Amino acid sequence: YQRRVHGQDGSYDEAFLGAAGVIHTAAVVEINDVKDPLKEIVEPSTKGTENVLSSIRKSGSVKRVIHTSSVAAVHSIDKPTETVFNEDNWNEFSTIDNGDPYGFAKTQSERFILSEALKDTSYDVVTINPAVVLGPCLTKQHTKASVVIIRQLIYGNEQPNYFTSFVDVRDVAIAHVEALKQPIIGNCRYIVAGDSSLHIAELGPLVQNLFPDLIIEAKSKDPLIINTTAFLSYIPWIGPKLMTEFQRNMVQKKFYYKSAKAKEELGIQFRPLETTLKDSVDSMITTGWIKPKSKPSK
Repeated sequence: YQRRVHGQDGSYDEAFLGAAGVIHTAAVVEINDVKDPLKEIVEPSTKGTENVLSSIRKSGSVKRVIHTSSVAAVHSIDKPTETVFNEDNWNEFSTIDNGDPYGFAKTQSERFILSEALKDTSYDVVTINPAVVLGPCLTKQHTKASVVIIRQLIYGNEQPNYFTSFVDVRDVAIAHVEALKQPIIGNCRYIVAGDSSLHIAELGPLVQNLFPDLIIEAKSKDPLIINTTAFLSYIPWIGPKLMTEFQRNMVQKKFYYKSAKAKEELGIQFRPLETTLKDSVDSMITTGWIKPKSKPSK
């Protein structure tokens, strides 16, 4: 079978024939440098989900669908800082216009696939909502996925410094498999986020402690510049070009996520963040995909 473009009906007809379960993971993960967010982010996610469901219905055999969503479909970042989100919460903030097409796309896709399952009782849906996914890379291309924040620390490149939660890719995989296997009631969602929440820049010292012989640099814009830009972003017309409403909320607030449901019902035991960080770096370096800089010998 050959996967075709997301928007083409019938792309997965052959693959799903006789299948009892489907894990739908595909989405475009891109936050910055997007010229046409509707076509580059939103449509591949929403139309891709529609295409998958079309093939599921034709199969007549699929009983459970696992859909990879995100905490981006859970949190509304216009909420007060320190808000703790759970599976009952939905992202009611994000739009293309306010600068978060990814959050908008993930929310629309998840809402759609859950609502469609209520209309067709031949299958049910379980959605998995991970935090920022880190962990071992299996290909060089993976180093440019969400684990790119670790790659940037190794290269000493500047990156946004926002507060978030993390989860190991292996724990995310286990959550998908357990959701497929366990006799849980479907048409539900699970947040999968580890127990550590911190600013991106705070990962730098943790990685440095794990790899004392390497040069690890956590670079981000000066807080004074960020705060000044955030203040100016309120100016009509000009402000959003300096910093979108989404970006302003991301750099100014802290949010947390409850994973108690995944722990209790799926049996997920989240790996410590230090383990995830070490394995992330090891997977990039031992393969030769990333060339780190070593500290000078004393």
